[in-house]
Amino acid sequence: MKMLLLSTSDCIYWLARQVERMVCYEYLFEQATHGGKPRDPAGFYSGFYYYPCEAISGTDAAHLRENQIPKLGEQINQNVQQVRGVISQETFELFNLVKRLCDSGSYRAASFQVEACRAAMNFEADIVRLFWQMGVYSERIDLAYTCNKDSSEMTIKLNEIVQQLPANTRWQELMRPADRLAGSGDRRDFIAYQNMFSELVAQGI
Repeated sequence: MKMLLLSTSDCIYWLARQVERMVCYEYLFEQATHGGKPRDPAGFYSGFYYYPCEAISGTDAAHLRENQIPKLGEQINQNVQQVRGVISQETFELFNLVKRLCDSGSYRAASFQVEACRAAMNFEADIVRLFWQMGVYSERIDLAYTCNKDSSEMTIKLNEIVQQLPANTRWQELMRPADRLAGSGDRRDFIAYQNMFSELVAQGI
């Protein structure tokens, strides 16, 4: 399996988390502005069963739209620029459209566009896809804990992904904490897993 630079692996991981978060934020905004239930005729949000059940306030929704979502759009673009060399040109262009939509203030459209980006990332090289999926499930697990939702299915999936990391690298040090998390579902084990990931990045494996 082809290896990635440490910084690139980290950017892919966080890019995935930020993309998941953007969809979540837009969901919350839609929920707050449409009487507690987002407009969703096509079932766009149907897979995100772990989202909060209670609508946020109008003030919080305004904060998301005016501050958090634009900031997230910038973070996504920064990470996309960092990983440009390891993703296809087609995927890069999909992400560029997210930036253009954010720049124009079309955040709902940007949240739909990231769905295309998510699909495209799952067709990238195996090593890219692994770190992407690690980010996706880490974000979903984190949100599930925040919302007091069952995370067991997602922790098992994360463990399956981590067990595929390249052999003979220090990334394999994530295998034990990921396996422990899958067995327990305990938030403390998730924090331990996250801390191990951060330590490996900081040490420059």
